[in-house]
Amino acid sequence: VRAPAARARSSSPPEATSRLFLRALPFLRAGGEERGAALAAGPLGQFAMLRGDRERANTFLTEAKDHGEDWQASLYHCRIARQRIADGDYAAARAQLRLALEVSRAVQDQFTALVTQYTWAVCAVAENDPADARGHLVEGLAMAAPAGDEAAVAQFLSAVADLDSRHGDLERAVRLEAAAQALRTPSNEMWMRAFVAPWPATGPGRAAVRAQLGPDGFDGAWRDGEQLGVDRAVAEATAGR
Repeated sequence: VRAPAARARSSSPPEATSRLFLRALPFLRAGGEERGAALAAGPLGQFAMLRGDRERANTFLTEAKDHGEDWQASLYHCRIARQRIADGDYAAARAQLRLALEVSRAVQDQFTALVTQYTWAVCAVAENDPADARGHLVEGLAMAAPAGDEAAVAQFLSAVADLDSRHGDLERAVRLEAAAQALRTPSNEMWMRAFVAPWPATGPGRAAVRAQLGPDGFDGAWRDGEQLGVDRAVAEATAGR
């Protein structure tokens, strides 16, 4: 099941990845591979949510929860939390995220803990609480970096960069975004897209940041960020926070 996502290009829209999972799903079901089918159904539920197809999303998510391994229950709660965030019911979203975190801790699964921390940060941004969002992102970086999980580190760094740009720390934001881009690959970016919520950007776009810093300032900060690597980028993202 992981192969279709890994083969997708980073420029491919979610629909391209969704088609690959949909192609695999009937074969997995027919072969009695319930756990494999559950692994495909989870991202399909997520993509259905992005399209606004709540009914189909819930069908896929329920299949993923009922037939998946224990750690997949954590992803189920994260995805339900995303529905509650979309509804503006943040208390219900946080309740789902607490359940997700409990499951990830019970089964000692770091990946689902990372997804939970990231989704919680998304919820905090939706509630206009950037300090809480940063706290969850920092927690995620503290888990992902020692494990060498470059895909997750890139995802979290990019979100921190957005929060920095929102608060006017533009050079640091550019460095962190460049560091994140340097860690991304087509496969790990699409893999993360299959499991985490899209980040609700709050800061100015790249063109606006470039205009404020000037071409030389922007390009210099970008080059510096590309050279940071995981350890220095995480240190900068978490310094004094």
